[in-house]
Amino acid sequence: MRISRRATVFSLLLLAVLLTITTPAAASHYRYATIRWCWAPIYPDYYPIYQSYDFSAAYRWEGQAVGDTVTETLDGLGPVVLTVSEVHASQGWFLAKGRIDHQMGADLVGFDSCCRIDGTDGGDDLNNRSNGDFRVRAVVYTNGEEICSPLVGLPPIVWLSGGLGDTFVIPIPVSIVYSDMIAFCRLASEAEAGGGPNPDGLSVDSESCVLTWNPTTGDPAKFWTAQVQVESAWLPDTGVFASTPVDFLLGLDAARPACRVRSVDPGPPTRLGIFVQDARSGVAGIQVLESANATVAIPSFQPGTNEPLIVTGTKINQALSSRVRLRVTDLAGNVTDCDPVLTQEVRETGKPESSTYAGIPPEEHVVTVYNGDPGLRMLQVDVNGRKFNLTGLRPGEERTLDVASAMKPGMDSTFTLTAHGKPGGSAAVMIWDGNGM
Repeated sequence: MRISRRATVFSLLLLAVLLTITTPAAASHYRYATIRWCWAPIYPDYYPIYQSYDFSAAYRWEGQAVGDTVTETLDGLGPVVLTVSEVHASQGWFLAKGRIDHQMGADLVGFDSCCRIDGTDGGDDLNNRSNGDFRVRAVVYTNGEEICSPLVGLPPIVWLSGGLGDTFVIPIPVSIVYSDMIAFCRLASEAEAGGGPNPDGLSVDSESCVLTWNPTTGDPAKFWTAQVQVESAWLPDTGVFASTPVDFLLGLDAARPACRVRSVDPGPPTRLGIFVQDARSGVAGIQVLESANATVAIPSFQPGTNEPLIVTGTKINQALSSRVRLRVTDLAGNVTDCDPVLTQEVRETGKPESSTYAGIPPEEHVVTVYNGDPGLRMLQVDVNGRKFNLTGLRPGEERTLDVASAMKPGMDSTFTLTAHGKPGGSAAVMIWDGNGM
């Protein structure tokens, strides 16, 4: 048979089109997964009845972006297309979610795959089950009633504020569909979770679904992996008819987020750059507690980011003092408050006048002068009645003074600033914690 040149060209074009069609990629190295299902009749009181399965998983990040798709195959159901909903590139993982409807599925649904994260690729490592099999299984009620498995609200990583030797209480948020159903929890067995021991010192109250954990061994810089089976029954003695497996990570973070002054631009307008970062669990939120005579710009960020953030405070009235108070929280619940005072001291004509600032916390023990041109010749700093003099200031000079010796631990202080020099000279003065030096 003779094949025409036109047919050959068409076949090559068709092949080229097929090769350019993108298909969902596979993902690997698990950090988290859970399966939840519901029975959903297509028509009331009419068969067939379908099960709807919701699957979530966190994988090692390999360049995926929000909106990309990956595939996962569940036993008895086939492939599930998952859509990437979160990307945490700085922590090396992403979260993807998907749903599949299936007619009359099996009574045990899940998957068994290799592998858990192991740190060999420069990513996160585990204190237990590192690079082991990853396994999740859900018990499915097969009698066709319109019920659902328990709904469990745990994130991929449960961050805890503390370290080895501390005791942590971790409530597992569980909700069920009907009031006559009960839910209870247990730690998955080694075989159910893919082998390897549960974290040292971990237990769960079956009725309250509250985890208690007292880790005494392991590397606090690494994660622990745990799996909880949340099970449902009609009565305590009727046996399990539904379950939701949740395999997740436990992470320790004992350090507060960094929040410190990074830069001061005397302007005008005067601008203050405040550096914010949390290297472990990541920044969860930045709250403006006070912005006196200042506008505050907080950069957009995804909660849990480890990237450095710069918050900018800009003075509104250059002749008045400004104060910006921030509260930074990380995902483990650690909190840092930072509240630098930024003022403009001007030498007016006549007798030198003073400016007083009360309620300065003991952490804010550093005074930095950004002298103008023309600037001040001297700045007198009175802290709780004790006087410090910054003399011989030159135009454009930056000078720092530590007044911690005049402050009392645990008590707020009062600062009084007095400008000296020729009339018209000025300087930007900042009272802060000095952590950016």
